[in-house]
Amino acid sequence: MHLAPTTTEFQFLEDANSEDRLNYFLTRSMECEDVWGLHNESGWVLKEDSGDFILAVWNYDILAAECAQGEWSDYKPDSISLEHFIYHTLPQMDQQEIMVEILPSPQKPGLLIEAGALFEIFERKLDTVEYFIEG
Repeated sequence: MHLAPTTTEFQFLEDANSEDRLNYFLTRSMECEDVWGLHNESGWVLKEDSGDFILAVWNYDILAAECAQGEWSDYKPDSISLEHFIYHTLPQMDQQEIMVEILPSPQKPGLLIEAGALFEIFERKLDTVEYFIEG
């Protein structure tokens, strides 16, 4: 497990397609057991696009920090446990119809996915690799 992306990973993310970015997010989030977002005293940053509310997530604080600029400049990276994200946050977001944006960067939008779909992907991935969250 490592706590920051390597130079190779930064280069990979610049050119990676949506599927590769999703797999990278899943794998590294499972290794670190955290998911990062941007947060301030008002709560997590949500953006709105065509009436949809979207929560941006990253697998490392440094990737989230890169996006804490412009209208998000008063937000700071903050993490939640992977277990809480999967079993509490995603179902709540699904119920509220909030989308998830995976690994946006200042240069490139992230992959948009429904919270329920991301929950199912995590569930399959966790079952497939026989990974168990303690708790």
